[in-house]
Amino acid sequence: MYKLIIIIFIFISSITLQSADALIPLDVFAKHSKFTDMKISPTGKYLAFTFEDDTEVKLAVMETKSKQVISSFEFGENRKVRDFNWLNNDRLDMTVQTSVGWLDGVNPRTTWVVANADGSDRRILWDDMNAASLRMISTLKNDPKHVLAV
Repeated sequence: MYKLIIIIFIFISSITLQSADALIPLDVFAKHSKFTDMKISPTGKYLAFTFEDDTEVKLAVMETKSKQVISSFEFGENRKVRDFNWLNNDRLDMTVQTSVGWLDGVNPRTTWVVANADGSDRRILWDDMNAASLRMISTLKNDPKHVLAV
């Protein structure tokens, strides 16, 4: 009886593996991803995502209801959006750096940029120009118009 159960288990397992192989082609797992990062806004109204385009990593914002891209942000050749966050329901910040390769030795020239989800009111808050560093420590949840940075 024990041998019969093992044989039935092996048979069912082989059928499951064969059908799974037929459903999902191997190249699906080997493809380069289309998006590098995604974050949904606090209200769920927008979805911000980064994606590679040639030598750049750009950021775009999509309305979740209509699934339409409503804004995009690009910063030039070899400039990459390294990180981004929702500051409030409609505004986000982006950390942008220059990057050519792992060992390029180029100063990353970090820039801190903010903008509304619809692409309006874009501002460079800080551009290091080899001077120092800056880090956001709080989005101040009770004060949606300000952040705390050092």
